[in-house]
This record gives sequence, C-alpha cells and structure tokens, in this order.
Amino acid sequence: MGATELLTHRQLSYPGRLLASMTTARYLAAIDALLREPFPAEHLPTRFGDSGPGFHRARPGPAGPEAHGPPADPDGRDADPDGQAERCRAEGEALAAALRARWGPPEHLGLWSASVRDAAGRTPPAPWDEAVRRADDVLLWRVGRRWAGLAAARCGEGRLELLVLVTEIDPP
Repeated sequence: MGATELLTHRQLSYPGRLLASMTTARYLAAIDALLREPFPAEHLPTRFGDSGPGFHRARPGPAGPEAHGPPADPDGRDADPDGQAERCRAEGEALAAALRARWGPPEHLGLWSASVRDAAGRTPPAPWDEAVRRADDVLLWRVGRRWAGLAAARCGEGRLELLVLVTEIDPP
C-alpha cells in the first residue's frame, strides 16, 4: 500500500490485520479516513476502536495479549523488558512529526485537571473520557471542523498504546 493510498472506514473496521503492523504512512491513511468518515448516530464498537455521535476513537496497534507482552516481574524491577513502551513512544513521535509537517504545530493538552474532575464524578464526554483516564496529555490539531488527537495511553503496567481521536466535540 503506497503512502498516498487511503483506507476507508470499512477497510479499517473490517480486517484488523491492516492495523496490526502500522507504519507512519498507514497511521496517516487511517487518520485521513477517520476525518472523512461520518459519525454514527449511536455508539458502536469497530475493529479499530469505537465510534459514536461526534467521534471516532482508534487504538491502531496490535490487539490481544501479545501486544502487551509479559507482565512486570513480581518485584516490579522490569515492567517493560521488551521495550514495548519505548517503541510506542517512538511510533507516536514519528506520527506526530508527520502530522506537524501536514497541519503545523499541535496544541498540547494536559489532561490532569480533567482527570481530577473525572475522579470527582464529572465524567467528560466520549471520546475524551478514555483519554482522560488513560493518558497524561494529548496532541491536538484542528482540521476543518474536527479535532484530530494523538496520545500515548496506558494499557497495562508499563505498557502503552497509541490512541487516535477524531472528533467534533471540543476538548475538556
């Protein structure tokens, strides 16, 4: 698949293996597809994440236990022996650089205050609820009437996965 080919929402939600070994070009194609895709009227799961009124949320990495690797040693000495978190950060940085080249510098949104409000019972709307609970911050670009967001989200002890948000719902 060339860097200029775009994946459709149907392709993204059908074969999960398309997202299993993402490259920066495929991440960009997935984000482009989500930016074009209309939002569904009701919340529904997809193979890449979930969608609902006003948002698409994607976790475009490998799924299943092999994505998360072995748990930390019982004494917590080496929570990331295979370097998965570091690879996730590197993939995120490469994707963020490509998005910066495309749309300019992102807004950097820290999620600490929103997580405090969430803990106090004021839950943010989807898709921000998951980002608030699993990430410390998100990079945001305004693309037309939508936001495109990228975060490194916790998915287990010492593990991270990329979280991509496309939404018309303003950040918390």
